[in-house]
Amino acid sequence: MVSSSIIVNEPDEKKCLQFYFYIVGNSKCSLNVLTKTQNGFLSDILLTREKDYGDFWHLAEITLTPKENFQVIFEGLTKNNWMGVIALDDVDIKKSSCLPSGYCNFEGSLLSCTWYNEECN
Repeated sequence: MVSSSIIVNEPDEKKCLQFYFYIVGNSKCSLNVLTKTQNGFLSDILLTREKDYGDFWHLAEITLTPKENFQVIFEGLTKNNWMGVIALDDVDIKKSSCLPSGYCNFEGSLLSCTWYNEECN
């Protein structure tokens, strides 16, 4: 999925890409996020989420520092015998840096909490 072009008025001004993702299934899959400049240059992968995250929506945030107009690319990849779902919701770009990873304000909405559980091996 590719966003419409995002206009950069002030180069190097930090922006926060924020979205919710839902990944569930019985096979290996991954969600990658990258950017593409107006000149067609693709960034390195900015965020990857792999595995079954359970029947829950999870918040993801990425601080971007664009130098020129750009698009956001959400890439869903699957392996053989894919049986599952990758979904996105409430994609937004804010005009400031994202909150630090692990941040939670228990006085506010827990929906802005960046904590998430990791499966231990």
